[in-house]
Amino acid sequence: MTVALTGDAVSRYTASTSQIEAAAASMSVLYRNEMTVDAAPPARFEYEASAVSDGVLDLARLRFLGSVRAGATAFESFVVAYPVEGRHSWKAGRESGSGSVPFFLPPGRDLTADFDRLDLLTVSVTPEAFHRAMDSMGRSSRELMLARPNSMRRSPRLMAATMRFVDVALRQDPTAFASPLVRAEALRQIVVAITETYGVSAEEPQDPTVVHPRAVRRALAFMDSSAHLPVTVADVALESGLSLRGLQSAFRKQMGMSPSEYLRHVRLHGARDELLQAGDGNALTVESIALRWGFAHAGRFAAHYRSTFGEKPSETLRR
Repeated sequence: MTVALTGDAVSRYTASTSQIEAAAASMSVLYRNEMTVDAAPPARFEYEASAVSDGVLDLARLRFLGSVRAGATAFESFVVAYPVEGRHSWKAGRESGSGSVPFFLPPGRDLTADFDRLDLLTVSVTPEAFHRAMDSMGRSSRELMLARPNSMRRSPRLMAATMRFVDVALRQDPTAFASPLVRAEALRQIVVAITETYGVSAEEPQDPTVVHPRAVRRALAFMDSSAHLPVTVADVALESGLSLRGLQSAFRKQMGMSPSEYLRHVRLHGARDELLQAGDGNALTVESIALRWGFAHAGRFAAHYRSTFGEKPSETLRR
């Protein structure tokens, strides 16, 4: 049985079946591609899927019982697949692999995979969103070694950790995924992990002795006025006219903190203002306000809030 729940900006998708044809149809919907599935013997086959999507970023978890072969031609998006558990081997273009290491599929790449009792995480990003994210970080997608990206793999643990985090924080919590700020930050983290893992060259080094006071002022003004929007530090760097590394260096010298710390500071104050205005009798909750300001992890939000203001968010809300 398949259930699709659609909201204003995001959708949640779940499926569960013991029918091979239904599993192939489900995977075709999830990956917007024609998928094939074969199982041997078919009587042992079970399939479950759970996913969230906003049409730009898709997060999915698939589980299979039985020995299965799956295939697809020419994915439209950038896809990373992470076999968390189970026996698994794959072939894509001129590359192949096995084991529990995340592997990267650029758009247009065919895939064949054989697996048994597989638990699989995947993230998919549309080419347009991927290119925008790289441009905002001062990088070009031409830097990706798309011919054989997995042979250039450098940081598989970073990619695996990022996928585990977004699975727990966003796929398992559709309320968090519904926040544009949270989704924008998750997309940035995923693209950073991909670029750091699959053969992207480092950006040009900058002179660490150079100070950029005007650029820092532009960055501060932009964060103060736009913290309620799904902007990232990469957007701040673009607005300031500096590279990410240059902005971080200038911030350390002039502000004694990183740009991300300052952006978090502004958002904490925005959340505090809402908590104070809401009051104890309001229907708003600490969690909903935190999510609106981009804090997907309630425990971390509470820790940062208490460290900054000397009280719990719930104490502020009860005033």
